[in-house]
Amino acid sequence: MKTFTRCPHCQTVNSVRFGLLGKPMTCETCHRIFISAELPLEERAVAERALEKKIPFKAESDTYRVENVDLAMVRVPPGMFVMGSDDGFMNERPVHHVTLTQPFYIATCLVTQSQYQQIMEDSPSYFEGDTHPVETISWDQAMEFCRRLTERETVAKRLPEGAFFRLPTEAEWEYACGQQGPIPVPLTDVAWFQANSDGRTHPVKTKTPNPLGLYDMLGNVGEWCLDDYGVYAGDTSKDPISTTSSGRKVRRGGSWASAAARCGRAGRVGVSPSCRCALIGFRVVLSQGGTCPYNRDFLVV
Repeated sequence: MKTFTRCPHCQTVNSVRFGLLGKPMTCETCHRIFISAELPLEERAVAERALEKKIPFKAESDTYRVENVDLAMVRVPPGMFVMGSDDGFMNERPVHHVTLTQPFYIATCLVTQSQYQQIMEDSPSYFEGDTHPVETISWDQAMEFCRRLTERETVAKRLPEGAFFRLPTEAEWEYACGQQGPIPVPLTDVAWFQANSDGRTHPVKTKTPNPLGLYDMLGNVGEWCLDDYGVYAGDTSKDPISTTSSGRKVRRGGSWASAAARCGRAGRVGVSPSCRCALIGFRVVLSQGGTCPYNRDFLVV
């Protein structure tokens, strides 16, 4: 059972489970911590009526937008594809068939510094610019962004039961990246990389998107994925996610400093999850199935 409390910092009404009253919680709007206390009966009734008017997204919609942070997403339908490459580096082999059985939403852009600041109240990037991709963040920081975004949207009743934001799996990332259409596109048209980046990141959405509408899948900054890094088994699989305990996480897509050969759809690198450098950022996925990779109690202690 839930009731309502008011943030003393910004006066936003938040919903809270009865069992968490009197304990620290995070405000869905300003993200500051406060001790929850139940609203009077009249204010609770007003808050209940207001929240009932909020309609969560439907999984069959082609697009989804997180309005308050201007985060646009597109729906990727289930499907089968050939993952990896026999023409690239050894860690891209062997090619193998992968089936994704569930649809998911993926952000059209890398998370920008402005979006990261709104959720995390921090600006860690080496190359500054509101519309530049956020970088110099660890895998854990990227996951914490996803957790806080889920917390806020769930409490505000803008997500259906069980939906959550996370990093894409390696298979989801490659599947979404591979929607390139029948005509090959020059790398310079779609990516900021070593040959054209002038040694820095660039604002998102300044190159041509792929046919799915995704920008900067290649170049600009590499992207953290959910998986542990490991060698491919080569077997046909469904909804794979690597849990090798290798001590490294997957980075995809190349970056502003990468040679062209490192910016391929199948290119992959294993990186320590604690790594914080100007080469790595992330984009988010919205999922309605599977296991959430973080604690969803939304209690800050």
